[in-house]
Amino acid sequence: MSHSQYAVTMAGESDTTVYFLLVYNLKARHLESHQQFDDVDEAMAVYAETEIKYLGHGYEVVLVGAESIEAVMITHGSYFDPQPDAIPTAGLSFSLS
Repeated sequence: MSHSQYAVTMAGESDTTVYFLLVYNLKARHLESHQQFDDVDEAMAVYAETEIKYLGHGYEVVLVGAESIEAVMITHGSYFDPQPDAIPTAGLSFSLS
C-alpha cells in the first residue's frame, strides 16, 4: 500500500467533504500554501505530486478532508497559527493532567 493511500485525514467526513492540501514550511514555521479540492481523486493526485516536490526540503505536506476550511483550522489550527514559534501538531491534542 502506498504512502498516499494514508494521506487523507478526515475531520468530520460527510457528503459535503472538501479536501484541503496544506504545505507547511517547517523552518519558517508558517503555512506556505493551501489548496481546496472537491474531488478526492484529484486531491490525492496533487497531494502525491506535492509530496515528491517538497520531499527533503523542510516542508510538511498534509491532505485533510473536512466540511470547511474553518473545520480544518480547528483540527489543524497550528498550521494557521500566526505565531512563528507554533509547532504543527496535525490536530493532535494532549493533556498534562
